[in-house]
Formats: sequence, structure tokens, C-alpha cells
Amino acid sequence: MVRTRRPTPSELTISVIDSGPGVDPELSGRIFDPFYTTKEQGTGLGLAISKSIIEAHRGRLVHHPNEPTGACFSISLPVPEDVQ
Repeated sequence: MVRTRRPTPSELTISVIDSGPGVDPELSGRIFDPFYTTKEQGTGLGLAISKSIIEAHRGRLVHHPNEPTGACFSISLPVPEDVQ
């Protein structure tokens, strides 16, 4: 599921939510680290690159659990004044 919201006139948040197994709480502090992966064929670069691109646009990428199961990744980006 994808949700959008405007928490303030100057910010847009896009959340991608699933109902899968989620992220192990013991590992959640490392998921944005470059080369960290739990997948046998993974490179560990996807979330790290995504976060760096979003931060280059003055945004934030965060993870939090989706209750009762799953994960939620939210991207928050500033809204230009001429779009507000």
C-alpha cells in the first residue's frame, strides 16, 4: 500500500507499507548501512543509496514497523514554496 500526506504545508510524506514479516527489531538500526544485507544475493546498497538520494533533496527516509505485521518506509520531502 502507498499513502501520501501533507503533515505541514511545506512537507510531503510518501509511505510504502506491507504486511510481510517486517524487519527484525535487532537489525533495524543497520538497514540503511551500506553493504549490510540479510539476503544471500543482496548487495546491501538499495536502502543506503535511496537514503542518500532522498537526503540530497533535503528529505528523510525512515523505517518503522507496520502493526500488527510488516514494515513501513516513509519518505518526507520539502515542498517548494511555489507549490504550496
